[in-house]
Amino acid sequence: MKNYCKLLFFVFTLTALIIAPNFANAMEMINSTMNDNMMGHLDSPRKQMKMGVDVHKIQCKSGHELVFKSINWLPSCVKSSSVAKLVEIGWASNHMPSEHKMMEKDS
Repeated sequence: MKNYCKLLFFVFTLTALIIAPNFANAMEMINSTMNDNMMGHLDSPRKQMKMGVDVHKIQCKSGHELVFKSINWLPSCVKSSSVAKLVEIGWASNHMPSEHKMMEKDS
């Protein structure tokens, strides 16, 4: 019985040594992902739309602004310094689309 307990203790210890590093790695990956989200990581406008975020409430990362493409009214996050040029060349609209415009795009 004593040898059985020693063997059982050995197996549990060995299992803990094998599992613990993997568990620690998994926890590190989870923490890293959470930190990315808390430190300013944002999904792309397309992903935000797919998650059900209203197009007028899409968030862009720091230094970027939400614009809508003139041709199809799809949202895009672009560098703040590029907005004026994109509007000037007609790539982006200089105003937010109305619900009516968004409905036209979908039909």
